Amino acid sequence: MTHRRAAGARPEARDRAIALLLFAAAGSLYVRTMAPGLVGDEDTPKFQLLGWVLGTGHAPGYPLFVMVSYAFSWLPVGNPAYRANLVSVAFGAASVAVLYLILRAAERSRAASCLTALAFACGEAFWHKSLLAEVYTLGCALLAGTLLMLLRWRASRQPRDLYAAATCTALAIGNHLTIGAVAPAVLLFLGLVEPRLFRRARVVVTAGLIVLSGFLLYGFIVLRTWQRAPYLEERAQTVSELVYVVRARRFAALVGRFDVGTIVHQRIPVLAGLARKEMTDLGLVFFVGGAIWMLVFDQRLGVLVLGSLAGLLALIVNVDGDLRGFLAGGAFLLMWTSAGCGLDALVRRLSATRPYATAAVLIATTAVLPARLLVRNYGRNDLHEERRDAEFFTALFQALPSRTAFVSEVHPVDNMLAYMLLAEHAQGEREVIVIPRDPDAVRRHLAGGYQVFAFPRGRAALSDAGLAFEPFVMHGMSAVDVVAGVPRLSLIAAAALGDVGLDSIAGAAGVQADAQRTAADRTALMAVTGAGGEWKRAPAGTTIHFDPPGQIGGFTYRERIRIAAEDQLHAEVGATVIQATGGLVLIITELDGTLLAGASLRDARDLLPIDLPTLPLWRAVPSKGRD
Repeated sequence: MTHRRAAGARPEARDRAIALLLFAAAGSLYVRTMAPGLVGDEDTPKFQLLGWVLGTGHAPGYPLFVMVSYAFSWLPVGNPAYRANLVSVAFGAASVAVLYLILRAAERSRAASCLTALAFACGEAFWHKSLLAEVYTLGCALLAGTLLMLLRWRASRQPRDLYAAATCTALAIGNHLTIGAVAPAVLLFLGLVEPRLFRRARVVVTAGLIVLSGFLLYGFIVLRTWQRAPYLEERAQTVSELVYVVRARRFAALVGRFDVGTIVHQRIPVLAGLARKEMTDLGLVFFVGGAIWMLVFDQRLGVLVLGSLAGLLALIVNVDGDLRGFLAGGAFLLMWTSAGCGLDALVRRLSATRPYATAAVLIATTAVLPARLLVRNYGRNDLHEERRDAEFFTALFQALPSRTAFVSEVHPVDNMLAYMLLAEHAQGEREVIVIPRDPDAVRRHLAGGYQVFAFPRGRAALSDAGLAFEPFVMHGMSAVDVVAGVPRLSLIAAAALGDVGLDSIAGAAGVQADAQRTAADRTALMAVTGAGGEWKRAPAGTTIHFDPPGQIGGFTYRERIRIAAEDQLHAEVGATVIQATGGLVLIITELDGTLLAGASLRDARDLLPIDLPTLPLWRAVPSKGRD
C-alpha cells in the first residue's frame, strides 16, 4: 500500500473537536458512575492513599502514578479517595479520545473512528477500571499516546513526532514496565517505515535517551525512602535495592509460572472469554476483520497494532495477576483499534457496491455495539452509591477506644486501615496502630493497655495460638439511612407489624408506599433499590413468595425469598432467615445474593448493627484460653 505521507500528520480542527467531545462524553459517564470514596477493591485503597502522602506502592513502585495522583489531590472536590479515583476517570476518558485520533491517523473514517471509541469507552472491564484509583488507565493513555505519535511520525517523518512517541514511552516506563512488551513491535515498525532510520545516529540516540529517561522517575522511591514517607510499601536506599524494586523481583514467582498445557487449556480460554465479554461477538468480528485488512492492505500498521497486542498478550498469559486490569491497561485499546479498522473496511466496501447499505451499517452499529455495551454494563459499573466500605470504617473508627491496635489482615483491609489513618486521620486524638499477626505482639499490647482487634484471618491464626476473642458489634446508622446508602439495585426484604417506619424504608428504596394504612397493619416489602418492587399490607397478615429465577423490579434475582407479616414476622432470603414477634425484620442483599445487612429492630429509627458478614471483627480478651 502506498502511504500518503501528508495524511495523518496533524489532526484537523474537526477531529480535535470530536476528540474533545469524546473525552467529555466518556468523562461524564465515568464521573457519573465512579465510586465516591474509599473502596476495598484489591489495591484500590492503597492507590487512593499514595498520592495523598507521596508514598510508594508495591513493586515497581509506580512513581508516575503517585506524582499524578498527588497533583489531583489538590483538587477542591470530594475526599482524598474521590480525587484519586478522578485520576482513573481522566486517563480513561483520555484513552477514549486518543483512540479516535489513532484511527483517524490511520486514515479511517470519522464515523467508524467515533463509533469504535464509544464502544471502547463502554466495555465492561475498561469502564470499571476507569472508576477506581488504579494504574491501568494511565498506562493505557500513555500507550495510546505512543501509538498516535508513531502514526504521525509515519506520515510526517519528522523527528519531533518520534521524540513525542519516545516521551510517551518514557512516561509509561515510569508507570509500569509492561510497556516493554510492545518494544519489539515498535522497533520492527520503525524499521519497516524508514529502513535507514537506524543509520541516523543522532535521531536514534536522542529518542533512545528520551525513552531511558523514564527510569529516572524511579529515583522518587529512593528520595521518599530517605525522607521516611509515612507509607512505603517498597523501599530503596541504594542502586542495587532500587533495581530489585524496579524489576519487581518480589513477584518473580508470578511470572512464567504456567506450563504450555495450562496456557493452552486454561489461560487462553479465560482471556478469550474476557475479550468476548468486553467487545461482544460483533466487536470480535470487526476485530478479526480489521486484523485481516491490516495484514493485506497496511502491513506496517498491522505490525504496530497486532505486534504490540501479541507482545502484551504473551506477557499477560504468563503472569498470575489481575487479568481484567492487564487487558484494560492496553490490550483492549489495541483490539478496538483493529476493530475500528474492520468496521471502516466494511463500510468502505459497502459504499463502493451498495451506497444505501452504508447508512444501515452505521445505524446498526450505533445501536448494537456502543449502545448495547452501555445498557448492558451500566448497572454493573454504577458505583456512585458504593459507600459500604467507607461507612463501615468510619463507624468503626468512631467506636474505637483511646488506645487501639489492629492485627494485620489481608492486603485490602490493611490498605483501608492505612487510608483511614493517613488520609482521613479518622483516629483523631486516639492512638491507633497496626501490629503483626503475632501472638507475642498481641499479648504485649494487651498488657500495655491497648484493646486489640482482629479481622477473620488474624483471629483464626491467633486463636490457634491460644488467644481468646469476642465478637465486636458496632451500631452505626438507622435502618432508613442504611437502605438509602446501599448500592443501587440492592434487594430489600422486610416485614413489619404496625407503624414502625417501614414506609420510610420503602421510600429510601425508591418504592412509593400505600397511603392507606392502620396502626395494626401487617406489612411485607420486597424491592430492588431504585427499580421498584412488591408492597403488600393487610390487617390480618400478608406474605410474599418468590421462587427463582424471576424478575423483581425488572431485574433477575436467583435466591428464594419468603416474607411473612403474620403472627410472627419472617424474612428469608436464600440461607439468611430473621424472625421476630414484633417491630420489623430487614434483610439487604446484592442482586447476586451477597448479604449486606440483616437485623430485627423495634422500628426503622433503630441503629442497625454493623456486622457485615464480609468483614466481621473480633476483640481480643486478656485470657490464655481458647475462643
